[in-house]
Amino acid sequence: AQNALDFDGTDDKVDCGNDTSIQIKGKYITLEAWIYPTAWKTNAYDGNVICKEYNTSNYGYMLRVGAGGRLNFAIGDGKWSEITTGTILSLNTWQHIAGTYDGTKMRVYLNGVAMDSLSVSTSIVQATSPNLLLGAHSTYARFYQGIIDEVRIWDVWRSTSDISKGMYGEICQKTKGLKLYYKFSQGKAGGTNPAIKTANDLSGYGNNGT
Repeated sequence: AQNALDFDGTDDKVDCGNDTSIQIKGKYITLEAWIYPTAWKTNAYDGNVICKEYNTSNYGYMLRVGAGGRLNFAIGDGKWSEITTGTILSLNTWQHIAGTYDGTKMRVYLNGVAMDSLSVSTSIVQATSPNLLLGAHSTYARFYQGIIDEVRIWDVWRSTSDISKGMYGEICQKTKGLKLYYKFSQGKAGGTNPAIKTANDLSGYGNNGT
């Protein structure tokens, strides 16, 4: 009975704005989403699920998929630290993906299980521009193709236990560290829903998407 948002891989995106609450900086971050990809782009970085990349200075954060089923997570401090997995994702099936950084180690998750990690000593630099986008990149034609649901952006580190326990439930109250949260539950499932132009942010920070 729950809805999600379908991206055509050509020009679809959600513009989440550029509030300071989503200009994540420092030692901690967690990015999460449920995805149902229907096609892969050539490279892992071509299929942007979550993208806040200030590519002029290499600041920000990204969670991306592509290259036949690879998952990519990147954070920037003037240079990019990133993990790209082997082929772990599947087309035409729901799967939960996540990327975390705890100040010393980056990790990527598939369905609540850590699939890869990278020891990194860095601090994410605040990307004061451009806007945060879902399903696209602000500069390049790197559009994700498929369905996205339950997008969550945190400025705290979520443990393996936190991710595996929380991925199957909705969040029903303001939660510490949660800076953006889209359920994509508006509209009629399977419809074009032309009257719905806003994705409601339920984090409490008002980062409604267009």
